[in-house]
Amino acid sequence: MTSLSVCLVITDVSSRGRNGGAIVTGLSESGERYGVILDYHLLSDSTLIDRGQRWQAEGTEEIWSGTVRGRLVKRRQIRAKKARLLKPGGQNIIHWISRSPDCAGIGLIKAKALWNVFGDSLAALIESRDIDALTSILTSDSAEIICNAFKKHQTLESLMWLDQIGIPQRIGLKVVDYYQDRLEAEIKQNPYVLLAFEGKWKVIDAFARERLGIPCDDPRRLEAAVEEQLYRGLSQGHTCLPKAVLIQGARRLVSENLKDTLKSENQRWHRFEDTFQASGPYAIEKFISDRLVRLATGESSSYQQPLFDTCKSHKTLIEEALKQFQSQQGFELTVEQKQAVVTSASFNISLILDDAGCGKPTVLKALYFVLEELYSEVAIFQVALAGLAAQRMAEATGRDAYSLAGLLAGALPETLPANSVVVCDEMSMVDTLIFYRFLRWLPQGCRLILIGDPAKLPPIGPGLVLHVLQGNPRIPQTTLKITKRQHENPGIPSVASKVRDHQVPEFIPYKGFGQGVSFVRCNDSDLNQAVWLVYRQIGGTAEDFSVQILCPTRGGLGGAQQINQIWHDGYRRESEKIHCFDLYEGNGVVPAATSLSATLRVGDLVMFTENNHELGLRNGSLGKIVEALRVRDARSECCTIEWEDGRKTSLTTKHVNSLTHAYGLTIHKSHGSQFNRVIIPIRQSRLLNQALIYTALASGVSQVVFVGDEAATIAAITKPSIAGKRYVGLRQLLQRF
Repeated sequence: MTSLSVCLVITDVSSRGRNGGAIVTGLSESGERYGVILDYHLLSDSTLIDRGQRWQAEGTEEIWSGTVRGRLVKRRQIRAKKARLLKPGGQNIIHWISRSPDCAGIGLIKAKALWNVFGDSLAALIESRDIDALTSILTSDSAEIICNAFKKHQTLESLMWLDQIGIPQRIGLKVVDYYQDRLEAEIKQNPYVLLAFEGKWKVIDAFARERLGIPCDDPRRLEAAVEEQLYRGLSQGHTCLPKAVLIQGARRLVSENLKDTLKSENQRWHRFEDTFQASGPYAIEKFISDRLVRLATGESSSYQQPLFDTCKSHKTLIEEALKQFQSQQGFELTVEQKQAVVTSASFNISLILDDAGCGKPTVLKALYFVLEELYSEVAIFQVALAGLAAQRMAEATGRDAYSLAGLLAGALPETLPANSVVVCDEMSMVDTLIFYRFLRWLPQGCRLILIGDPAKLPPIGPGLVLHVLQGNPRIPQTTLKITKRQHENPGIPSVASKVRDHQVPEFIPYKGFGQGVSFVRCNDSDLNQAVWLVYRQIGGTAEDFSVQILCPTRGGLGGAQQINQIWHDGYRRESEKIHCFDLYEGNGVVPAATSLSATLRVGDLVMFTENNHELGLRNGSLGKIVEALRVRDARSECCTIEWEDGRKTSLTTKHVNSLTHAYGLTIHKSHGSQFNRVIIPIRQSRLLNQALIYTALASGVSQVVFVGDEAATIAAITKPSIAGKRYVGLRQLLQRF
């Protein structure tokens, strides 16, 4: 075998590896045919190579023999050690134009004509999109086709280069789009910029040191390690990091001393004494802080007059309207409930901190009554983080409510009516990124009322909002507490209150169907069976959501996946299957299934997992499949579902794919909802914590039954709050006012 380097125009791609690599055939400039084997090290994304491309291949030459289309064939073959995509140029551009699938309709004659007229300047004309020059030979459509094909080829060139570094095409496209023709120069100048495009530290660092020769103590490398660690903190909920924590984490990436790096001025991060924050999260939290300051100090817009006035006469009007509400309802609000109404009706921004069982729906109804009594043109908009929480909010108040995702997707008009009030519930789970988008959407001059329970689940994403605003003296706020009567009653509110304060509650003995909170102890191995027995004993029939299982975990024993499978098999095994049309594999009509491949049948309790305003469904809408429909094609309706609010909707295949079983819900997914009776399976898990237990407990109305490991439950309740472990820059930014 001999070494060979040859330039080829690819004529055929005979094999593409699923995990990279390809076998291709090409013609050399002298017309000789070669096969080329590219392994996955040279081509990790096999979709990048195609007919018509010019490649330089270098490797060992061998003679290959085999059968092609029934004929015995011998040909020269190169097992490539190096390979790179070449830019069309010189007379080779004739072959590229005439053979590239992206230049379809422009044959060899036109390609030669272009070369004869423009010669070596042809590639430059195409690259600069000189349509006027090209249309002296081609039609305007053909000229556009060539220019677009050339641009695509340039993109492929860059993607190939990035691919060989270890940057996948998904990320590579973002890099190419951002840097354009400056790509290679920018990355060679500082390869660590690739980290901003989701590049992996290990891959980028190896490329920088081994391919570009960047020293271990190079400032670019050390600064990148600090920035990388700051952004890694986001995945743990932090938006900033103390110096000691930052250094400890960054030292896992580089072994060099970072003290001098952290002392230097840098645009990549900001410093608050001994706390550091990456520029991106800093910009986001600074915007949040600035907007909250403007709201608290009387933000207004050109088209809105100040709605609220905090003078004594105005407060008197509020109190008189509140008395009218109480008279109509036939009961008196508590001191805290009255204060919440007065405060929220008096300021541009306010906070209502609520406990489980504190009468929040009553407060909202009273507040809305007061606002509409005082201001005939006030417009009130209700918002909650998740679709299920928005649905419960709407049911409790009798008014429309929107999920934050739906709102940001355009469910409400961009410009709200004058004198609008936006009420946002379940704020404990709203992270910094979502709140940033929400405040950017919120028109200037709107009034904002934020509601939430800091003891409930913190955000899944980075940062904290409600917890940071709690106790801030510049944000008017009221705390709603359960009444003394409820404290003395060993029911759900009093138990929830103890759990909220990290105290171990007293559970009443379990006697089946009843009231209050009890605990059924069992081993982990018996957990699913014990939950099954309790479910039936307290009235669960799998016909509705009056008894709901809320699971701390998605997988494992007592997790939502296993619970849903067991309940589906136990209650619906013989029910009629739902069918849908296969949109992906072309198999026609097939049995419908959830994303976890669980069969859907008539009678199944289900959840819709996306926001669909056309159907009037939210991410979290709960319902029951009541009818299977005959499916003929992709547009056929597959089944009819009766939702909790009594509406019935027929879903097509596209919508059926958004269904999942709902016999068991994760506690995260059920956040903000309430069910008459709740069962909570408990086992030892790193995910188990006080906020998770409290949130599930607060979802019960009449009865809550814990099933499983009591010791794990007590340990989780008594541990410090997980929200308190987050490092958040918003707190320091708000200290300015």
